[in-house]
Amino acid sequence: MEHGKINIRQLTILVIVFTIGTSILLAPTQTVQEAKQDAWMAVTLGMIFDLVLIVMYSALGNRFPGMTLAQY
Repeated sequence: MEHGKINIRQLTILVIVFTIGTSILLAPTQTVQEAKQDAWMAVTLGMIFDLVLIVMYSALGNRFPGMTLAQY
């Protein structure tokens, strides 16, 4: 890590680990209360949404190299 920047792979791993950790802690109680037997679909759609965000952040990082997210 140079100058406090992370690369695309580190960002991807960070977001995936955060998503999985959050879904393990929060999804079973909150999601099941609302979605009942369709909770698996809610968690799956949430993970797909997160993967779309990862692709978007990766594309922005490739388009604007050397800039932070706030500078885009």
